Amino acid sequence: MWLLLAYKGNEMTKDQYEKQYTKSLFKKRMHYAWAVCFSCALMFFCTCGLSCNVFGVYSPFIKADRGFTNAQISLISTFRSASQMIAITLAGKYYRRLKLRSGMLIAGLTCAAGYVVYGLSRSFPVYLCGSMVVGFGYGLGGMVPIAMVLERWFYKDRTLAVSMASAASGLATIGVPSLITALIQKFGASYAFLVEAGIMVVLVFLAFLIVRDNPSDKSIHAFGYEEQKAYERMTAAAPQPEKVPTIPKTGVLLVYLMIGLGCAFNSAGYGNLSMLGNTEGFSPEQVAIAISAEGTMLMAGKLIFGVMSEKITLYKTSLIYGTLGILSTASLCFIRISPVFFVAVSAVFGFSLTLLSVGAVAWTADWFPPKDCTEMARRFQLAYSIGSLINSVIPGIMADRFGGSYVPFYAYAAVCHVIVMIILIFTYRSVRFTEGSKNA
Repeated sequence: MWLLLAYKGNEMTKDQYEKQYTKSLFKKRMHYAWAVCFSCALMFFCTCGLSCNVFGVYSPFIKADRGFTNAQISLISTFRSASQMIAITLAGKYYRRLKLRSGMLIAGLTCAAGYVVYGLSRSFPVYLCGSMVVGFGYGLGGMVPIAMVLERWFYKDRTLAVSMASAASGLATIGVPSLITALIQKFGASYAFLVEAGIMVVLVFLAFLIVRDNPSDKSIHAFGYEEQKAYERMTAAAPQPEKVPTIPKTGVLLVYLMIGLGCAFNSAGYGNLSMLGNTEGFSPEQVAIAISAEGTMLMAGKLIFGVMSEKITLYKTSLIYGTLGILSTASLCFIRISPVFFVAVSAVFGFSLTLLSVGAVAWTADWFPPKDCTEMARRFQLAYSIGSLINSVIPGIMADRFGGSYVPFYAYAAVCHVIVMIILIFTYRSVRFTEGSKNA
């Protein structure tokens, strides 16, 4: 078999060889990189899913119980985004002092601590303190370290791995909103916050036990490394120089703007869906179902995004998701049509959110040299935090201005979505390629 492959090596393309090689490895045990991917998913499930994505479920109850205004509810998210931005700024120094594994553990426990503060809160300032603790943990334990870990563990299928890990945040909204709603209605919001904090602690420690900083810690190579080296030996050829992408500095600035505007629908839009449903006359149970549908499709969207990117390119996949995003964001302005329409539009909206949540990491490989990808991913996450900070206060202010309605905000978010797609298309068209080695 090996002699036959060697004989055909010079005639086969790399893709043909990979298919042959994959078949020969089919019966071997799964690479540990996929266990690491699972641990990253588990961590992101806690730091993003449980700590941030489901917080919107609590918002109507907190507003009613504490007598907060819409602007104050928005400020809770604003303080979280501000803290997250500070954490991402410090993430580089943080992970130079700590191993990725240890740093992620501390970050996850910090998110849980924030929920303990929420559970003990009786006043608006204390809610803000809890929000800052959660934001700091999310900033240090979100996609920045996860992207770093997966970059070390995956020589190939990296976009798929990032999509799978990121998809875990959507898992937190599958059924969880209904459970939280039931807990709040029976025992109160404080009890629900503390229960969620305990669950986060358990899951964070489980992720810590699985994840490893580098493949060398397990005395193995990254996933796909052996396949690449075997291909090079079979073809008896040295690695050929490949085209390395770059975009102009003005293009980078536009990308920062794009990510900031994208937070209108990807962060503020996602987090205020419960307030939209509540103010449009839907019951807490109906809102919980809509959020679960949104989260289910968010998870599915991230998984499908990774597969589609490998099949039809990341650019074409982004165009499809962006189109769905514009349509669904605009449709959220008309959810009064019926509860079924509300749930259906929420599902499509959740599916489309992958565009920014995964794209902000995956696009770096299409736009920058490999040596710059990690740093640019960190900068994009920082831009995302700044965008979340700015947009987080807008829904509440607009709702107070327009008689308690969140519909005007979602109209604004739809316009932002259109601008995001225009910049995305322009950026891809501005990419230039130079000779280099992708392994550099």
